[in-house]
Amino acid sequence: MSEKRILIVEDEFIIAQNLRQVLQELGYTVSGHAFDAEEAISFLQREQVDLALVDINLGKGMDGISLGKLLHETYHIPFIFITSHSDKATIARALGTRPAGYLTKPFNVAEIYATVEIVLAKESVAQHEHIYVKVSGGLKRLMLREITLLKADRVYTEIHRKGAHPLVVRESLHAWAEKLPQDFVRVHRSYIVHLLHLDRIDGASVFVDGKEIPITKQVRDELLARIGDK
Repeated sequence: MSEKRILIVEDEFIIAQNLRQVLQELGYTVSGHAFDAEEAISFLQREQVDLALVDINLGKGMDGISLGKLLHETYHIPFIFITSHSDKATIARALGTRPAGYLTKPFNVAEIYATVEIVLAKESVAQHEHIYVKVSGGLKRLMLREITLLKADRVYTEIHRKGAHPLVVRESLHAWAEKLPQDFVRVHRSYIVHLLHLDRIDGASVFVDGKEIPITKQVRDELLARIGDK
């Protein structure tokens, strides 16, 4: 059903195992289980997660609401709160972290399915607007519309953004070419340009956000045909 990776953050082992079983029977991939916020953060630094299910009351250290705030502001990962507490004060504090959903214990299979599906559907739409890159300490969300071009630098790639300094990530340009949408075009072995920011095509060059980028003849002809200028 879904290849999205779900992390469960729950300090009660039986509840976590039951939740894992239900999610797996529904066809979801459970990538991990953390008993507390510290363990969850350690997991996030090693693995990519698409959705987290977080108990508000964790046994020790940082509570689920504080972890939710971190998931939203630092890791940019959607999360669903799971809790047995539904008093107004708890809900108000929880909503301040902008959770993607809410499951109240004891929850049932239909409720889990509906909540997870709705959140993943919304995230799927959002993924057409942004992409995550690995940076020191976690993941950073970049809005695709802000990216003007990408430049190869050996095993690294420079990501150029509108009105911002280039961001250097350890990932090849070839890997980027495979996951970016069609309005990003590889015009040269060392460059991918975003057509949204294309200023003009002139001879053996394209100009993107004021920068002159080399382009091969074959790609130039294909690009001219694509944008209807040939």
